[in-house]
Amino acid sequence: MEEIDSNKLIAEIISANVENLFDASKRFIIDKGNQLKARLSLTFSNYIEGIERKYSSTKTIIYRDTPQSIKLFYEPIDLFNDKIELRSPQISDLINLKKPLIITGTGGSGKSTFLKHLLLNSLELTKLIPIFVELRNVEQAKIGLLEYIYKSLQLYKVDLGSEYLDQAFNKGNFLFLLDGFDELSPIFAQEIGKEIDHIAQVYSKCHFIITSRPGQDFISWENFIELHTQPLTLEKAINLVERLNFDSEVKENFIGELRKSLYDTHQSFFENPLLLSIMLITYRDSASIPSELHNFYSLAFEALYYRHDASKSFTRPTLTNLPINKGKDIMSAFSLITYLKTQTSFNDYELKDLLTKAIRLADCQCELKDLITDLLRAFCMLLQDGTMYEYTHRSFQEYFAACYLVSTNESNQSQLIAEFSKRADTDITLQLAHGMNPKMVEEKLIMPFLTEFKSKIGFEGEITKSVFIKFAQTYFDTISFYGPGPSLSVGNDKEEHYSRKRLDLGITKLILRIYNIDTDFKESEKYKPISNREIKPIPVSKIESNQEVLNWIIKNSLETRVLYELMKLEQTLRDKNNRNNRLFDSLFKKLTM
Repeated sequence: MEEIDSNKLIAEIISANVENLFDASKRFIIDKGNQLKARLSLTFSNYIEGIERKYSSTKTIIYRDTPQSIKLFYEPIDLFNDKIELRSPQISDLINLKKPLIITGTGGSGKSTFLKHLLLNSLELTKLIPIFVELRNVEQAKIGLLEYIYKSLQLYKVDLGSEYLDQAFNKGNFLFLLDGFDELSPIFAQEIGKEIDHIAQVYSKCHFIITSRPGQDFISWENFIELHTQPLTLEKAINLVERLNFDSEVKENFIGELRKSLYDTHQSFFENPLLLSIMLITYRDSASIPSELHNFYSLAFEALYYRHDASKSFTRPTLTNLPINKGKDIMSAFSLITYLKTQTSFNDYELKDLLTKAIRLADCQCELKDLITDLLRAFCMLLQDGTMYEYTHRSFQEYFAACYLVSTNESNQSQLIAEFSKRADTDITLQLAHGMNPKMVEEKLIMPFLTEFKSKIGFEGEITKSVFIKFAQTYFDTISFYGPGPSLSVGNDKEEHYSRKRLDLGITKLILRIYNIDTDFKESEKYKPISNREIKPIPVSKIESNQEVLNWIIKNSLETRVLYELMKLEQTLRDKNNRNNRLFDSLFKKLTM
């Protein structure tokens, strides 16, 4: 691989932009001449060099001790939406879309690595000045995005006011790479979301790329294009494994299993770069491939907990000497606390405070400093980056939070499910919990939800027009015309009913995932609008006055299919519960007579 001279690239970028950078300062500092120009060049050069150095390499679950160059192991991902499909896109492909972008993908799909790749890619292929921001750091700083960028650039050392950025960004030629919108607390996400949307409109000559998990509400970001990460194909999965610095024989055998049948039978695991890497470790240590996601994480934790050095064949020693069940208890308590706090990275003080609480909650005895060392070195659950600590991956936090949920008492379960439900659309915690204890999740969440749902819409065995109208008006706000025909959507107001609707929609999506319900349908006809007026969204309250739209939605829409499947599931679960109760009563009477 040809070595790139990053210093030369950065110098060329600054040279191409220095006049604009200097020109933007004239409104604030008069007649500083070449001295200010030189200081601005140095400031921006130092910033770009810093982010290039920080994000060009990383530690991962495979490379835990020494950061590895992203270029050595990065396997390009594909992006798509209903109109666009990009194969292994470069930064130029995204810039050519001429719109600010939101890249969404599930945990472990490679969004953050992709954004770091785009940073390096932009240095090589463009003359744009990249601004790379991990959004969680902005929340921790408790300031706005522009103020955070101003301080990150250290422009205060140049004696320029923060208003300087307004002038500089107005001239364009900046690339904003904003990582981890989904890692923000709901309140801060709402605040900074408005700021991002605003600056993307105001500084329209600049380029914006944001990453997030799906499920976030980006409806109001009208100028943004949302692109989704494509799962890894078999070819890309094999390429990624081949790139990893791992035992050659294990990789060869693993790839052989992938080609034979493993990819087809466990496709959901191998479509995800993180899960693929963890599965490679698990395969090396146990040669066992679980078929369910929660079993996969359990086996992966065991493989990491008892991790062997691949080249020396020895078990890593632990300082705490905790048996695996106690280690799991502590991780579950720690993950529950951090999950409820929506926190995935911690400074030294925060980590010690959170682990102290977790040790008490898990009723374990161990030395705090030894536990931290084991979590980093032996159990491989945390990574250290300078003075900060973070999960090896956020999905482990979700797995262990689910473990705590299924093992705690009934009263705690009810409280936790109510809280976890708020993120049903954006993470896999309740999905994992259902895999571990389906009866508990069905009794405490799914059945009550479906029963209330059925009551609200007045369903009595058939989807009539009146039932569908009640369903539409209870759970949705508008009728949109973006696809092959009308569809129902939730609006974007700030009232309490909006939060309730989003919550119910999230739980509905969770149910569809848990029971693997296929909501695809074959269109019997394409909708042809009566007039151009109908292309604009209309309030659901007016659905009864437009019989053509109503009839089409009832006959063809995804929403009708979902409604049908939910009502069918409610009946199935109720029948199963009644059957189990009758069986138990009969058996109990026979055994106790």
